[in-house]
Amino acid sequence: MAHAKQQSTLQRLIESGWYSEQPVWWLLWLQPLYVIIIWLRRGAYRLGLFSTWRAPVPVLVVGNISIGGTGKTPLTIALVKQAQAMGLRVGVISRGYGRASKDIELVSADSTAKRVGDEPLLIFQRTQAPVAVAETRAAAAQQLLSQQALDLLITDDGLQHYALVRDAECVVIDGARGFGNGWQLPAGPLREPLGRVVDADAVVVNQRNETANRVGSGACARLEQLGLPESMLRSDMHLLGDTAVNLVTGITRPLASFAGQSITALAGIGNPEAFYQVLRGHGMRTHCLSFADHHDFVASDLPLNEQAVLMTEKDAVKIAPFAHENCWYVPVEAELAEGFAAQVVQKAIDNFAQYSRVSNHP
Repeated sequence: MAHAKQQSTLQRLIESGWYSEQPVWWLLWLQPLYVIIIWLRRGAYRLGLFSTWRAPVPVLVVGNISIGGTGKTPLTIALVKQAQAMGLRVGVISRGYGRASKDIELVSADSTAKRVGDEPLLIFQRTQAPVAVAETRAAAAQQLLSQQALDLLITDDGLQHYALVRDAECVVIDGARGFGNGWQLPAGPLREPLGRVVDADAVVVNQRNETANRVGSGACARLEQLGLPESMLRSDMHLLGDTAVNLVTGITRPLASFAGQSITALAGIGNPEAFYQVLRGHGMRTHCLSFADHHDFVASDLPLNEQAVLMTEKDAVKIAPFAHENCWYVPVEAELAEGFAAQVVQKAIDNFAQYSRVSNHP
């Protein structure tokens, strides 16, 4: 426990530097090495030095260029539902980050978050779409396609997984924290240079300016300075949720009914403060319990007091097996600009069709 606490303290120190005006100075020495590795790796894929695999159906990647929660999973769910509404047979692939198993897994009603990952399990529960997880997205895609006919694959995360050829990319940006201090790992939160956004087909800004700090607002404003192409699809996204669901009984109640109460807010997500802000916005007095993203919850993590424990739906899929009757989760829906989700899905289909025409041309 002492070692885990030290790790948590170090993580908090690093992240505080990521989202302040100045990075942690000693991490600046490591950044050039990371930048060189990323540049060489992407260049190797572009030159064909590393092997890639193209699926026989369109592939749409939902990802981000920064570390931490940006809203990828709610957006993925929204895109899956849109594709289903368009009559498409859509499947989802993921690495299943944080799971114990390294095997290729098809998510089912009997799956556990420990085996397939919290986000893939949540996506399956919310959409009933076929979902596969594997160490590589290509392996997950191949497994899924071997089981059933599909018209579209959506990958939850994987923007930097260049071994899988994609037909369209949708980049999600945290509108509250922006790009942090604008530095790449480990001095800042960026996985790739900021200019990487220009290569995408669509960009979504989640919760623009609703809880932004000065650094987040300034960095997010830089998005407009990148010279994004006019053809790029764009939308703001708002995560809407005004009810709570009991993990044991399944009953629902309005979040507003908790107003004035002292509650325990529990979160093991990339940006827990965004969740806490939602609860405070409904008038709750919050005692916050924050865990690392994809934390493997155990029963002892739950407080055993009289207060209600409110959590995200992503955490609930892991806590459900040992939840008590005072545990509630808050489901959210992604609200996007009208027609945006359909345009993104269609973009992937059109790009795939264009590639097929060119590759089959004599």
